[in-house]
This record gives sequence, structure tokens and C-alpha cells, in this order.
Amino acid sequence: AVVLASDLALLQLASCTGRPHVVTSNIEHPAILEALRAYQADGLCDFTLVEVDGEGTVCPSAVERAVTENTVLVTIMHSNNEVGAVQDLAAIAKAAKRAKRDVLVHTDAAQSFGKVCVNVKELGVDLCTLVG
Repeated sequence: AVVLASDLALLQLASCTGRPHVVTSNIEHPAILEALRAYQADGLCDFTLVEVDGEGTVCPSAVERAVTENTVLVTIMHSNNEVGAVQDLAAIAKAAKRAKRDVLVHTDAAQSFGKVCVNVKELGVDLCTLVG
């Protein structure tokens, strides 16, 4: 389910003119990272990996700085089961939209659902992957 829902988010790339850009983190689910690497190898997109801090947290201002005029999608995992970090998606989404109003924000909340509160409206994301 993660691959299918994430592919829906990545389909945004196909609707772009020029070479679209995606922002994600260096601890994303392999399905996202592998898809982005394949798309980049095929010349379909560019992407920027935002590094997490020592606690596994994505800094919203780092996302904001990574967004370019060609950015169509920001995709950040809500919680990471390996490092245990829960991202502040509301702040990340606000930062991304501050940098580019029409950018889509996606989160993979598969690891969060049923463990922590996942309120899509409060997260401020456009697309959310849930498995349950």
C-alpha cells in the first residue's frame, strides 16, 4: 500500500512542464527513495534529500530552503519506526507552502496510524498514506 499511495503522490511529476523537483528526507521509506532515484536516472525529475538532525527530526526551515521554483512535491515520513522520530508535519507543510504556495505536501503515516494521533487536517498535508 505504501508504494501505491506514494506513486499517486509521485504522479504529480508527470503533470509538470520542465524538469520537476521533489524534496524528501534522507530517512524516507525505501519505496520513496528508490522511486525517486529511478525517476532521476530516467531524467524525469530531480530531488533534494534534507538531512535529519541527531534525533531524526526534519527541520522545517531546511525543507523551506530546499524548495525551488521547480518543486512540485515535498514528501516526508510522519514517523520513522527505526529512529522513533515523529515529524512536525504541520510546521513542515507551512514551511514548504511558504516557499512555494502550490507545492503538494505528502506524508507516509503508515507507521503512525494506530500508534499516535494522525489528523490529516491538523498535519496540513495534501496527501497522506495510511495503512491499517
